[in-house]
Amino acid sequence: MKSLIFIIVLHFSFLFSVAQELKIEGKTTARHNSIIDNIIPTYQIYEIDLSNVKFQEEFDLNLVLGDEFDFKLRLKENDLRSKSYKSSLISSQGRFEQLNGKAKFYKGLLDGNPENRVRLTFYNNVISGFIMKGEKVYRIFPLDKWTKGYNIDRTVLICEEKYLPEEIHSGDDFIIGELKTSVEKLKSVNYNIPVFNLSFAAVADYEWYQKYQSNSESTILSIINDADDLFEFECNIKISIENIDI
Repeated sequence: MKSLIFIIVLHFSFLFSVAQELKIEGKTTARHNSIIDNIIPTYQIYEIDLSNVKFQEEFDLNLVLGDEFDFKLRLKENDLRSKSYKSSLISSQGRFEQLNGKAKFYKGLLDGNPENRVRLTFYNNVISGFIMKGEKVYRIFPLDKWTKGYNIDRTVLICEEKYLPEEIHSGDDFIIGELKTSVEKLKSVNYNIPVFNLSFAAVADYEWYQKYQSNSESTILSIINDADDLFEFECNIKISIENIDI
């Protein structure tokens, strides 16, 4: 009888277990960047310390950025690398396989609202991705998207209603454009259609490596993590990446 009671208690404790709760704080930096000032009129730069954060497969995150933002997020790991994934660095000496970086990729929700979707990537003390909140989209980028070798451990947050400024789409980098879908579109989706799997590879050139250096692979994967939201909710396609050549 005692063993039966033990099994029942264990079973219920498993059902009602809660996700781990984490808090990450970003300290506002007073220093603006002249390069970004010429592109984006309103933004904020934060210094974030991720060195002691123990990321889990699923957890609740309280993301506090300065005195302006306090996001309550439920995140689940969303690693799009296939089981056979490989990353290679190509130089004049040949092709060298790289060890997978320590970047962590997540998807989730803000305030438990299915319309407020979230995609975040954490690596090297920066965050990349987006947070939807009603009609607003908060875009989050590492500062080295615009600067080379300057304060690479800083994170930039931009709040925009629907679109980013056109200037951000030009140059040697790219951003997935309209990631936000309307409620009407979501209601019209036939969720009974089969999910299609799409596998692909990515190649980065020398200029990309010169700009992002050791973050080259993580930057590519963070963009793919953002794009996966569009594929999943608009097209019912699940993507995975087989290899990256840099």
